[in-house]
Amino acid sequence: MANTNCLKGMICPKCKEEDSGFRIVATVLIEMTDEGGGDCEGPDWEDNAHCECMDCGYTAEVKDFKIAKGGE
Repeated sequence: MANTNCLKGMICPKCKEEDSGFRIVATVLIEMTDEGGGDCEGPDWEDNAHCECMDCGYTAEVKDFKIAKGGE
């Protein structure tokens, strides 16, 4: 089943997995006080961010997990 939300257009180039998700090095902007964290914006990531398939463990950059326009 193709990803249709946050991971739309992404698939593992090694095992072709889409459903189990990916670990991605991302940036978040969070309101922090001495009492703890509050509202959060993000996550956001760049094409050159580290990405790992949660199914097979393959690692590369996010851009390597993106499905080429016009198919795989």
